Amino acid sequence: MRFIGGCSRLPSDRFPFILRTTEGEGFFVCKAGALERRPACGIGNERYAMQRTRLQRALTSVLACLGFAPAACLAGQDASGVILPSFDSAAQVIAAQAGARESKIWDTDFTINPAELGWRTHGDSTLFNWNPTASQLEVAWDSSRPNSYFFRPLGDILTRHEDFSVRFDLRLDQVEAGINPDKPFAFELALGWLNMAQATADTFRRGSGTETYNVVEFAYFPDTGFGATLWPTAISSNGMFNYNGPSDYAVRELVPGTPYHVEMAYSALSQTIELRVRESDGTLIASLSTALHPSFTDFRVDAFAIASYSDAGAQGSLVAHGIIDRLQIELPAPPVRGLQGAFRDERWEVRFNGRAGWTYTLEKCVSWDQWEAAPSDQQREGDLVVLREAASASPAAFYRIRAEHP
Repeated sequence: MRFIGGCSRLPSDRFPFILRTTEGEGFFVCKAGALERRPACGIGNERYAMQRTRLQRALTSVLACLGFAPAACLAGQDASGVILPSFDSAAQVIAAQAGARESKIWDTDFTINPAELGWRTHGDSTLFNWNPTASQLEVAWDSSRPNSYFFRPLGDILTRHEDFSVRFDLRLDQVEAGINPDKPFAFELALGWLNMAQATADTFRRGSGTETYNVVEFAYFPDTGFGATLWPTAISSNGMFNYNGPSDYAVRELVPGTPYHVEMAYSALSQTIELRVRESDGTLIASLSTALHPSFTDFRVDAFAIASYSDAGAQGSLVAHGIIDRLQIELPAPPVRGLQGAFRDERWEVRFNGRAGWTYTLEKCVSWDQWEAAPSDQQREGDLVVLREAASASPAAFYRIRAEHP
């Protein structure tokens, strides 16, 4: 789920501004004279303060400065900056272009602390160590530990209907499967997309084969007598492993001490996962194209994670140490982009580029203590979505778009 929020004020001189947050942007619509009912703050002082601080404060603090009730408006989110465009004083249309890129890219080369980019840990945090000197992430995969993740939430839900990909450098310095005599078989080390609510549940057991849901990942199984295996793995929302036959995986060893470059991409058009693994000189050692089986239902993932799975319920075990570097994740465009708003016959209308498979609701807040759906007409043509409020606009209201993936 994603909320698109923000503000613009229209006092009698029709001076607007737009607040852009890390999640998007939106509008506060205020008809002439309505501001007299709000606590006086001085629009000149507000503008100067926000230009000066660039909203380094939390968004709730900014809303408080404006005299709004912060609890009702995107409470708990941080703002990345304010842009104060110069509009004509008689402007009736507020337009905020969010950009119509068809994808967004996250680059993490570990030159700065990944925590500053939104990366988090779950489980045993000692398995993941950022090395600022070498600009690398040092990872231990240890199946004797609880499920542990170094992950970044996507702020989105990806399904089989979206394109996404990852590329990264990997070097394994030590790897041994079957290290537990009671669990002598292979066990995987992995990087990929997860549904974090499920992946962090006590019932999630990656090695059991029956208690794992919503996974799309690069998995490597070291050799325990049957050959080391590379496998682009997909597990559906109902726990079904995608499998078409032996062509889904490659029997290839990742030699300790050798650096590799890995590229893995899912295509919604072809419904396939492409995997390429190269040595540092460009030599291709594995190339796979794994299709989703006709009986495969869907997946819903909302985070990218470097995963050290527990071997609870498994017959194999693993200990490995290595580094991850030059991690690049490509995601689909946000579900709301190119947002525009205007009054049309005294009714508030928004236009934006949406995404297939998402539903959209125009919401507004009038009393500042609760949001509610604003009855509206909706038109969709391709990516273009138009939401127009059915009734005349309120004297003052904050509008936002609720975007949901069923």
